[in-house]
Amino acid sequence: MELSDLLSRRPVFGDTCFARSPYLYDVGGRPETGAEARLWRSAVRFAEPSPCGRITPPVTPDLHIMGIRLPPAPAAGRDEVSHP
Repeated sequence: MELSDLLSRRPVFGDTCFARSPYLYDVGGRPETGAEARLWRSAVRFAEPSPCGRITPPVTPDLHIMGIRLPPAPAAGRDEVSHP
């Protein structure tokens, strides 16, 4: 799975912009204008259901994963699973 960077102006890996901010906070907590941060949304679909007992993210200090959702595989004969 590949994800676009927080500071990418456009998607790099086919993800979509989920949220945008006109600035970031620097290490000292001051707003850094001109650095437009974006949260990217990405979906990975597997060709067939795969069992998953553990997720181990890569050791990348700059990687910020805000959330992971693992919906169950669709029931036999259904293409989609509806979620509340």
